[in-house]
Amino acid sequence: MVPVLEAKARPQFLRGDFEVAAFMAMKDVEVRVRELAGLSNSAIGKTLMTDAFRPPKNANDPNDHGGPLWDPTADPGEAVALMELFKGAFRSTSSSRVGTSPSRNRSAPCSATPSSRFP
Repeated sequence: MVPVLEAKARPQFLRGDFEVAAFMAMKDVEVRVRELAGLSNSAIGKTLMTDAFRPPKNANDPNDHGGPLWDPTADPGEAVALMELFKGAFRSTSSSRVGTSPSRNRSAPCSATPSSRFP
């Protein structure tokens, strides 16, 4: 396990707080992707993952290299699948930023009961 994730998520996991452990881990993933991609705090959730991992929009444009985390050496299908995997891990109503608290207008990923999220 990545040391940062282990330090933050493992204690909750060991206590049986699996949802909190998953939230803590995913929060760190979101923050780290934002840092590595050099994107602003306004980039959140699915939009962040799309901006970070997007393929080039125009293959004929030599100046379009895709998102900052796009891997041009990877198989294109696998690179897009990686972007979709990260996008699918985030709900559009949650975000994680360093040094900020969630907006009152946004619901935290753990605030809803499972039955209200999955009708």
